[in-house]
Amino acid sequence: DTALKWSECQREIERLELELRTIDLETNEVLSHLENMNEYKVLYCRYIRRLSWTEIAEVTKYSQQHVFKLHHDGVRGCTKYMETVRRVWV
Repeated sequence: DTALKWSECQREIERLELELRTIDLETNEVLSHLENMNEYKVLYCRYIRRLSWTEIAEVTKYSQQHVFKLHHDGVRGCTKYMETVRRVWV
């Protein structure tokens, strides 16, 4: 019974890992359309590498305030791209 539960849990973990990899690929596809590489770097660190704001500031050598600005601008750029994609599919 324990082995069966463990096996079921393992299958669920594998399913979730596959789902997460798919989400990461889709996210990176959207991020790749950013023109500003600094915005890309911040969003990549946040949403693909899942780093904290402090870790992103350390990795990029930017202040947290600048990281927040790049994040804001990058999200705005991604939103514009997604609006363009939606118009094509509607």
